[in-house]
Amino acid sequence: MISPQFNGFQIEYSCSDSEGRIILANIKINSAQVCLCNIYAPNNLQVQNTFVKDFNQFLLSNANVSRLLVGGDWNVALDAIDKKGGIPWRPTTYRDYIIAMCEELDLIDILRKKKPKAKPFTYESKPLKMKSRIDFFLIANSMSHLVSHVNIGISIAPYHRAVRLSVNLTPSKQGPGLWKFNNSLMMILSA
Repeated sequence: MISPQFNGFQIEYSCSDSEGRIILANIKINSAQVCLCNIYAPNNLQVQNTFVKDFNQFLLSNANVSRLLVGGDWNVALDAIDKKGGIPWRPTTYRDYIIAMCEELDLIDILRKKKPKAKPFTYESKPLKMKSRIDFFLIANSMSHLVSHVNIGISIAPYHRAVRLSVNLTPSKQGPGLWKFNNSLMMILSA
C-alpha cells in the first residue's frame, strides 16, 4: 500500500477485514493525520448489500472518518453519467446504501465534485460494449479542499484504468510520496 521510496510517515493503526476486501491504515505524515482505506467490493449482487453495511460499521469502528480517503473497485456506477452502453443504468439498492453511507459519514465522490460533467471511465467490457466508472475515491468532505487533482490514467490491470488522486496535506520538503491502492488506483500524497 505504501511505496518504499516514501518515508517520513508513521502508521498509527492498521487493520483489515477477514475476507481480504478491506485494508485500512491511520497514518501520520509529519503533523498531519490521514486515514487511508482500500476496498475491493464484491461483484455478486446478493453479497454487495451485506458488504456495504459491514463496511460502514468497519469504518465507524476503525477509521478517523473526518480524515478518510477510501478508494478501490466498488463494482457499481454511482450515477447515470458514470456508465455508457450495455444495460441502461439504474440505481440499485447497493448504490443507494453507498450514497447513504456517504451522507452519514460526510464523504464525497471527489472526481464528481471536481469534474461534475466529466465522463471518464475506469472499466471497459468490449464483449458487452459497455464502459463504466466503478473505481473511485470517496473522501471526507472536510478534506476536499486539499485535493489538487484527480484523474483517470493508464494501468497495468487488463480491464481497469488507474484513478490518481493528489492530496496536499502539508508543505512538501521531501517531495511526493506514492500510495498504491490495489492495481487500479493510486494516490499521491505530498508530505
